[in-house]
Amino acid sequence: MQYEISNRMSDVHGSAIRELFKLGADPNMISFGGGNPSAETFPVPEIADIIADVMKNAPVSVLQYGLSEGYTTSPAHRVLISRIMSCSSCPAVSSAPT
Repeated sequence: MQYEISNRMSDVHGSAIRELFKLGADPNMISFGGGNPSAETFPVPEIADIIADVMKNAPVSVLQYGLSEGYTTSPAHRVLISRIMSCSSCPAVSSAPT
């Protein structure tokens, strides 16, 4: 089967990011690129517990789109994140009231 492609597609090229991900898949390559952490570092059991809890107690909140303002509009979230980061021995700065 022969496909006819629009002329405007002739200038479309592959994604540079896709090519970088291919390089990062090489087990002999140590990538310092963002967005692709080592899968061995994922806390899978903890994430599974969190997902189960959310799906049991607040499924609609994660299955539906919400406001796009993000968490920066909520002082409570900033305080919580600050506490989590300080427990992980990571420096954290909170502009929210404690």
